[in-house]
Amino acid sequence: VAEGHPQIRTQEGGGKISVSATQLEAVLNPAGWVEHVVADGNIIGTRQTAAGTDRFSAAHVEFAMVPQKNLIQDMTATGGVTAESHQGGGSHVLKTDALRVTFSTGSAGGRPGEPRGKADQQRVESAESLAPATIELHGTSDVTTLHAKKFVAQLGPSGHLDKLLGHAGVEVRRQAGSSAPQTLSAAAMIATFGAHG
Repeated sequence: VAEGHPQIRTQEGGGKISVSATQLEAVLNPAGWVEHVVADGNIIGTRQTAAGTDRFSAAHVEFAMVPQKNLIQDMTATGGVTAESHQGGGSHVLKTDALRVTFSTGSAGGRPGEPRGKADQQRVESAESLAPATIELHGTSDVTTLHAKKFVAQLGPSGHLDKLLGHAGVEVRRQAGSSAPQTLSAAAMIATFGAHG
């Protein structure tokens, strides 16, 4: 247990990552690997790369770990969850009270054609809001706002968004410049994306 607003900082893959919370707790297996991690109070995570900046905040986060690998299996965050991504001229912001994120677990042998040393590199496979959520997409001249009781995002191997599913009471509002807003309401939504999200 680490208290007093502990911080973790690292550099990975050309980016800088920092995480802080009021309290961090990790449970170790007798063999030395991490079984799970719990963060409580004012959790803030940031990642800065040449492509942009990502920021995450929540009141409580739990990480389930892959046995014997010290890799994250999934993360459940609750309490004022906000995830932001700023790249180029655009940004994406997700707000909800509960979110579950599932990560790839890597493999010992890697994938065919994958450089050595990248076999256990993780990426987000999917994210699911566990409470009503709002997603704001800001482009250079437009803003799209999506609301639903539940969103499920599926990401491809490159880390870009492949598919976004909205369930129950979906509302989409798009405002392009000074033109009239466009609004769409539906019971469900399925949006697929190109190779770059």
